[in-house]
Amino acid sequence: MLERFSILTVIIFPVSGKPERVEQVSIEGIVTDFSGIDKFRVGDQRVDASGTGVDFQPASLADTIGNGEEVEVEGPIVGGVLQATEVEQRGGDVKTSAVIDSVATSAGTVTMSIVAGQPLITVTIDGQTQLEDKTEVVENLSIFNLEAGDFLNIEAFIDGETLIANQVARDEPEDTELQGTADVPPTGGNASSGVVSILGVTIVTGDSTDFENVIDEDIGAAAFFAAVGDGALISFKDVDSDGLAEEVEFED
Repeated sequence: MLERFSILTVIIFPVSGKPERVEQVSIEGIVTDFSGIDKFRVGDQRVDASGTGVDFQPASLADTIGNGEEVEVEGPIVGGVLQATEVEQRGGDVKTSAVIDSVATSAGTVTMSIVAGQPLITVTIDGQTQLEDKTEVVENLSIFNLEAGDFLNIEAFIDGETLIANQVARDEPEDTELQGTADVPPTGGNASSGVVSILGVTIVTGDSTDFENVIDEDIGAAAFFAAVGDGALISFKDVDSDGLAEEVEFED
């Protein structure tokens, strides 16, 4: 993902073309070259987030941030280094494409129906969530425009026991999908079928289910259930919404 710069005031530009000092900048991108909270990069910008009072969102990000994390960092650039005052998680391991069961505008949450008869998934939409209406019903989508029956594509992260959405897109109905960490047990099966539990939702697999590894190679049910462990990042797809997974795979 290409990083995005929002430069408010540039004071000095050296010969290299990169600013040595900027009063305030906002950059979104992937963390690389992480050697500590005081030394990493977002895109090609060096970042130091070790200062006093840095606002991490969620607060747990201060302990979990590392290479591959998608974040937005804000603060001044001094001596070519972005001295972060805010670091916000933007990417998330949890993804779902499903129909809304209900909306609680006062709580800022939507509950998603993944598999009939299984627990609903509640997702918080806050002031940092990016919303898009691909159905083009409204120009600036908000939680107040959402209602039961809408189909959403959501990317979220877990803060404690709360799912917080980074991105929400309302779209035309497609395949039901859920990505998250496995719970083992009850996840388990045999050479042809079994069950997969993701975030408390139990998905049934069968002879027609395709099982894949992280590079999208077919591995079969036996290999999948032998390899899956508690906390593994996995996803499932239900094409015809009958509660039987057409595809289950490991995610990186």
